Amino acid sequence: MAINIYPRSTITDREVIQLRQSAADNVQELARATNNITDLTYRQFRGNDLTLNGGTQLSRVFNPNALVQNVYLTDQFPNCTTKVNQAFVLFGYSVLAAAPVIDEITIYIGNNLIAVLPLGQLYAQGGVEAKDGYIFDPIYVPPQTHFRIDLVTGVAAGLAANTEAFMPLGYVGEKFGDTVNKAANQPEGIVSAASVAG
Repeated sequence: MAINIYPRSTITDREVIQLRQSAADNVQELARATNNITDLTYRQFRGNDLTLNGGTQLSRVFNPNALVQNVYLTDQFPNCTTKVNQAFVLFGYSVLAAAPVIDEITIYIGNNLIAVLPLGQLYAQGGVEAKDGYIFDPIYVPPQTHFRIDLVTGVAAGLAANTEAFMPLGYVGEKFGDTVNKAANQPEGIVSAASVAG
């Protein structure tokens, strides 16, 4: 289905905070409910969660392959599968290119098309190199599930591989110790996004 991306300039700080808090709580609950994990936390979604490339490109990713006009390149990050104790939520997209030409992203969970994300409304804002857009119907990826991203451009010249930087905005819900270690006084259970934010 088509999902609207709202440019950051069109929504309030409060709406962004509420969206992020809800996404953090829900992605931990998804990880817990699937595998009955009790000791959970969440962290920012990073570039290497898509690429699984050993820790590089943490704050951004690039189109892995060359794009040809009006041809969808499928499954651009084929190794992106959530782990047994892990869930993802995607609630936005950050444009990191000065002159972006990726026109649309489609997202699949497993073999099911979940979202079609047209990006023109972000590019139309203009004036800023890094532009964020937010999705108010976040996309959740349960444990042990393949997360597929397809890309397309409408530009006649296409796009060379590894030239346009972008970053999905989201969180990873996972067990303490998988990435983030627990502080000495941290209780067991789901980490409250509201308490962290407050």
